[in-house]
Amino acid sequence: GKNGAGNPRWVCGSGDNNREIMWSDDPLIPDQNGGTEAGAWNSVNVTGDTSRIGYCQGKWIISGQMVDGAQTLRTSSDGETWGTVDISGLADISTTTSYGLAHDGAGNWIMTQDDRVYASVDNGLVWFLLEDFNDGRHIRDAGFSNGNWFVLARRIGGVTGVEGVSRATAVNSGSWTTSGDLNLGDAIKTAGALGCAVSTGSAAHSTIMAVNSNDLAKSHDSGANFTYFSNALPHGSAATIIGDGRGTWIVGHD
Repeated sequence: GKNGAGNPRWVCGSGDNNREIMWSDDPLIPDQNGGTEAGAWNSVNVTGDTSRIGYCQGKWIISGQMVDGAQTLRTSSDGETWGTVDISGLADISTTTSYGLAHDGAGNWIMTQDDRVYASVDNGLVWFLLEDFNDGRHIRDAGFSNGNWFVLARRIGGVTGVEGVSRATAVNSGSWTTSGDLNLGDAIKTAGALGCAVSTGSAAHSTIMAVNSNDLAKSHDSGANFTYFSNALPHGSAATIIGDGRGTWIVGHD
């Protein structure tokens, strides 16, 4: 994203006390051996862990832990100074952690909590309940690609060990389709992440990656069908994944 002056800025989050939000203008700098090393990162101490961060049209938004009864999202215009948006008036909103957050680059967002999806069509100013699956699922992540919204969930239908990706075509469609079981295992309850990018094989489709521990499930047809790969990642505890739409994917681990 960008800072208040329109220059590049990087923001990341964690569950580390006193470092829930971190930002940098130089995340990597040259080292003496011709490689790179970590640059200077600045910490922002806020109440509650960070789950997901997004940047769209000059605004940063963070979803995460809702503590002490506070039902809020964090927002910033520069990634350094943060305020809150009160969402306590949303239908069925609770104090459990929000794990999913995604935008389409045009000011439309979705945010998830438990088995519900909330949305905003004005770049995060006003939010509303978009979809209540009402089936006991736990949504772990969200994404957008090629005109489709995606959410990754565990225990779909309240059944232990059943995970899937649900897809909608618009933030006001009210119609979601859900994939078959991803076989990622119920351990996704403490981890799991979703990555979405335009497919390199067909511009009409998106490649969807769901990761958990060192396993992944991959779809090349916008989430209609998935293939499971056991032990595909070199490390366990996969916590995030992102693709650039050109065939490169990066996975972050705890």
